[in-house]
Amino acid sequence: MSLFTKIRDKDTPRSVFVINARKIADMLLAEALCLLPCKPRTVTTPVDGSTYVGMEMPDPEKELCLISILRAADCMADEFSRHLPGVATGKILIQRDEETAKPKLFFSKLPSDVSKCVLYTSSLPLLRAALD
Repeated sequence: MSLFTKIRDKDTPRSVFVINARKIADMLLAEALCLLPCKPRTVTTPVDGSTYVGMEMPDPEKELCLISILRAADCMADEFSRHLPGVATGKILIQRDEETAKPKLFFSKLPSDVSKCVLYTSSLPLLRAALD
């Protein structure tokens, strides 16, 4: 059974739901981090002093922030901060305006520098609204 099937099944025990929701959050974070701008970095390996040219992502504690869209993304926040414990975090709350049916920003608390950030939510309509 797939991860999504397990977390959407009403008969899934809570412990199985939590484990699978964490796995999904891990995969989403890994994919998001792959999209960040990286630069080449040469390191010396323990094998005969050989070198290896790999990639280095921005330093999460200095150059990155995680911004969650409240309510929908709260389920992922703990898992993300477990992987990036020193990263700056922010939150925004977007709701649909009852009169115009357009997204409206109700609340935001963001770090001072959000030049490289990962905006996350579990709701695609909320993400679309945040990007508009």
